[in-house]
Amino acid sequence: MSDKKSKEALKIINQEEYEEYIEELRQKHIMDQKAIEAAGYDKGFKVGLELGIKQGLEIANNIPFAKKMLAKKIDINTISEITGLTVEVLKKL
Repeated sequence: MSDKKSKEALKIINQEEYEEYIEELRQKHIMDQKAIEAAGYDKGFKVGLELGIKQGLEIANNIPFAKKMLAKKIDINTISEITGLTVEVLKKL
Protein backbone atom coordinates (compact mmCIF):
# COMPACT_ATOMS: atom_id res chain seq x y z
CA MET A 1 0.00 0.00 0.00
CA SER A 2 1.37 3.37 -0.97
CA ASP A 3 1.96 6.15 1.51
CA LYS A 4 -0.87 8.17 -0.02
CA LYS A 5 -3.33 5.25 0.23
CA SER A 6 -2.27 4.65 3.83
CA LYS A 7 -2.91 8.26 4.73
CA GLU A 8 -6.35 8.15 3.08
CA ALA A 9 -7.23 4.93 4.90
CA LEU A 10 -6.11 6.43 8.21
CA LYS A 11 -8.15 9.56 7.48
CA ILE A 12 -11.27 7.45 6.83
CA ILE A 13 -10.74 5.43 10.02
CA ASN A 14 -10.23 8.57 12.07
CA GLN A 15 -13.38 10.13 10.59
CA GLU A 16 -15.42 7.00 11.43
CA GLU A 17 -14.08 6.97 14.99
CA TYR A 18 -14.87 10.67 15.32
CA GLU A 19 -18.45 10.15 14.09
CA GLU A 20 -18.92 7.23 16.50
CA TYR A 21 -17.60 9.39 19.35
CA ILE A 22 -19.99 12.23 18.44
CA GLU A 23 -22.92 9.79 18.32
CA GLU A 24 -21.97 8.43 21.75
CA LEU A 25 -21.86 11.96 23.14
CA ARG A 26 -25.26 12.70 21.61
CA GLN A 27 -26.78 9.57 23.15
CA LYS A 28 -25.24 10.39 26.53
CA HIS A 29 -26.64 13.91 26.35
CA ILE A 30 -30.13 12.56 25.60
CA MET A 31 -29.93 10.11 28.52
CA ASP A 32 -28.65 12.85 30.85
CA GLN A 33 -31.51 15.16 29.84
CA LYS A 34 -34.06 12.42 30.49
CA ALA A 35 -32.53 11.72 33.90
CA ILE A 36 -32.61 15.41 34.80
CA GLU A 37 -36.24 15.71 33.71
CA ALA A 38 -37.20 12.60 35.67
CA ALA A 39 -35.46 13.86 38.80
CA GLY A 40 -37.18 17.25 38.49
CA TYR A 41 -40.56 15.62 37.95
CA ASP A 42 -40.10 13.33 40.95
CA LYS A 43 -39.01 16.21 43.18
CA GLY A 44 -41.84 18.44 41.99
CA PHE A 45 -44.37 15.67 42.49
CA LYS A 46 -43.12 15.00 46.03
CA VAL A 47 -43.16 18.70 46.97
CA GLY A 48 -46.64 19.12 45.46
CA LEU A 49 -47.95 16.09 47.28
CA GLU A 50 -46.53 17.26 50.60
CA LEU A 51 -47.99 20.73 50.07
CA GLY A 52 -51.38 19.27 49.16
CA ILE A 53 -51.40 17.10 52.27
CA LYS A 54 -50.39 20.07 54.43
CA GLN A 55 -53.11 22.27 52.94
CA GLY A 56 -55.65 19.46 53.31
CA LEU A 57 -54.78 19.10 56.98
CA GLU A 58 -55.00 22.86 57.51
CA ILE A 59 -58.44 22.91 55.93
CA ALA A 60 -59.57 19.90 57.96
CA ASN A 61 -58.32 21.57 61.13
CA ASN A 62 -60.24 24.77 60.28
CA ILE A 63 -63.60 23.05 59.83
CA PRO A 64 -64.45 22.86 63.56
CA PHE A 65 -63.63 26.56 63.95
CA ALA A 66 -65.69 27.41 60.90
CA LYS A 67 -68.65 25.49 62.30
CA LYS A 68 -68.41 27.41 65.57
CA MET A 69 -68.26 30.74 63.72
CA LEU A 70 -71.24 29.76 61.57
CA ALA A 71 -73.15 28.88 64.73
CA LYS A 72 -72.35 32.39 66.05
CA LYS A 73 -73.80 33.83 62.82
CA ILE A 74 -70.50 35.40 61.74
CA ASP A 75 -70.51 36.57 58.11
CA ILE A 76 -69.65 33.67 55.78
CA ASN A 77 -67.19 35.78 53.77
CA THR A 78 -65.36 36.70 56.97
CA ILE A 79 -65.19 33.03 57.97
CA SER A 80 -63.85 32.18 54.51
CA GLU A 81 -61.20 34.86 54.81
CA ILE A 82 -60.10 33.71 58.27
CA THR A 83 -60.15 29.94 57.69
CA GLY A 84 -59.16 29.76 54.04
CA LEU A 85 -62.24 27.63 53.35
CA THR A 86 -64.27 28.58 50.32
CA VAL A 87 -67.77 29.96 50.66
CA GLU A 88 -69.01 26.87 48.80
CA VAL A 89 -67.42 24.57 51.40
CA LEU A 90 -68.77 26.68 54.26
CA LYS A 91 -72.30 26.51 52.84
CA LYS A 92 -72.08 22.71 52.97
CA LEU A 93 -71.13 22.65 56.66
